[in-house]
Amino acid sequence: MLAMAIAAIENDGDRSLVESLYTKYYALMLRKAQSMVRDRQAAEDVVEAVMLRLFDLTAPLGEVDELVVDGDSWNDAVTQKFIAEHPGTAVVRDPGSAIGEAYADLMLSGRTSGDVVTLEYHDFRRVRDAGLIAPLTDGALVAEWERLPGGLRDFLSVDGRAAAIPVDFYAYPDVMFLKQNWEAVRGDFTDYPETWLDYARWLRGFSRSEAAGRYVIDFEGYERVNLDVSGQFEMFTVWNMAEAFERCWRAQGEDVDFNRSEFTECLAVLAEVDWQGIRYGEGPEGGVDLRALAFPGVYNPLSSENDGSAGCRTLRIREGAPKLTRASGYFAFVPAASTSRATAQEYLKTLAAMNRTAVEGSLPAAACYDFTTDPETLARAAGMGFTTDSIRRYREQVGDAVIPFMHDNETVRKVRDIAVEYVAGKIDAGMLCGALNGVYGEQ
Repeated sequence: MLAMAIAAIENDGDRSLVESLYTKYYALMLRKAQSMVRDRQAAEDVVEAVMLRLFDLTAPLGEVDELVVDGDSWNDAVTQKFIAEHPGTAVVRDPGSAIGEAYADLMLSGRTSGDVVTLEYHDFRRVRDAGLIAPLTDGALVAEWERLPGGLRDFLSVDGRAAAIPVDFYAYPDVMFLKQNWEAVRGDFTDYPETWLDYARWLRGFSRSEAAGRYVIDFEGYERVNLDVSGQFEMFTVWNMAEAFERCWRAQGEDVDFNRSEFTECLAVLAEVDWQGIRYGEGPEGGVDLRALAFPGVYNPLSSENDGSAGCRTLRIREGAPKLTRASGYFAFVPAASTSRATAQEYLKTLAAMNRTAVEGSLPAAACYDFTTDPETLARAAGMGFTTDSIRRYREQVGDAVIPFMHDNETVRKVRDIAVEYVAGKIDAGMLCGALNGVYGEQ
């Protein structure tokens, strides 16, 4: 911990001075400590504690009596635990609190004062690139960051140093089927669509079958889209399919071209679906609808509802292609303008620990992003009751990997709006493909 603390000193002159003092006096102090405690490890701990105090690498908590957290970080359980451990520190909520990109806008404009902030990946990227994030110096937080897979660790870095840690994680498989109903219709729960073309053909057949009168598609819909629920489901299907193809093409180094036959063939089959012939359920806010056959756009395949009675599926863009699930992460960090950095990092440790245990049925973020470590090793490292079987099931349902960094909100909205115009009949399939090429060609 001492070596990491020294390396984390931001000022080059200060760091050089501390390194020279460490080199000059560590061995002498260690010999003296060993002569007193007669135990090497205990002696090392004593010397480390003394040097940390001498070098004053972390500000004493007693010097700070107020901590400001943004609304997204505000959590009653975390706050109460932190206050109990630090009774002299008042935790207050940032009056400029907002969620996601709105809060990032406040940070970029300098109109917010949070000491601990949580943002989604694209909003985090904006404030990181603007130089508004302070590197983490607390040893426990740096160790948490070091557990992350390389790509995510690099993303959560400032000049190669730890800058933030994940506190929440969502994977978004394309569709979930309710086992009891699927077996009643198809007879075999393993007989489910594997590719987007399979799924389009299944929707076409289901929409015109007797089963469409007995079962529903559990779909919540979008209040701000001027389409009825059947139009919204068609829009969502086209939108989700476009994102899936772009994600997989880009991940595999292929050209992003929506005029390719593998996409246009799926689009042609979807055009034959009787969207109004499908009955729709109440959506997630109404709870799980037991009449549902499928749930499109589900997230978190290890949620508490998914106890084996349902199966989440990520669809391939073609046979033999990898299953690449889109994902979203929330990252907590300390702004560079924080006036209570040491206290903020203490709160951040509490936030990270509470989130790791509080989300029932979810794997820790480090485990979710790691598809290379064997499940047995990962289960031991993850802790918190997660098992080899739960990690294997996660990988089975999510697919071959997750793509954690989706496009920014503006790109997502543009693709959605193009899908709305297509469903509303304002553009045809060829114009749809051209418009999608235009949006993604800007990236």
